[in-house]
Amino acid sequence: MNGEYEEFLRGNEWRRFAADFKKLNNNECGLCKSSKQLDVHHISYNPDNLMDKQNVICLCRRCHANTHRMLNQYQETFPSPNFVKFDELDRLVIDCFANFY
Repeated sequence: MNGEYEEFLRGNEWRRFAADFKKLNNNECGLCKSSKQLDVHHISYNPDNLMDKQNVICLCRRCHANTHRMLNQYQETFPSPNFVKFDELDRLVIDCFANFY
């Protein structure tokens, strides 16, 4: 992640948005339904969509870490950015995990 994104995540506007989004989703992980250690994960890191409810999902820390691990493995295996767009890949990974729960 870049410094601007990290700064954005520390901002009050994002913190309010994330807290409201968690409540909207019953304070549970969108994959395993855990209510512990929730994060709000961005599907696309496009700066124009960071506050879009269609661009985020509530994930517990375990599912969030697994999602990023799968994304990183994919990027190492297929480094070409034209193979699959990152946000499309992110949705595929999340759908894949959802099938396990």
